[in-house]
Amino acid sequence: MRGAEGAEEVVRVRLPQRREREVLAVVEKLLGGRRAKVQCLDGVERLARIPGRLKRRKW
Repeated sequence: MRGAEGAEEVVRVRLPQRREREVLAVVEKLLGGRRAKVQCLDGVERLARIPGRLKRRKW
């Protein structure tokens, strides 16, 4: 992504912690009620709950 002056913008993303049993996933479908169908990086499709602190973000 580029900023106003044409310089590249750095976006930092928090990586999942294995010891806390977190897995990175991509939302495939929003199901409603803060629930979503996600495809995890380990190849498993799961039902995930979006926490309240993230529910107002645009998907």
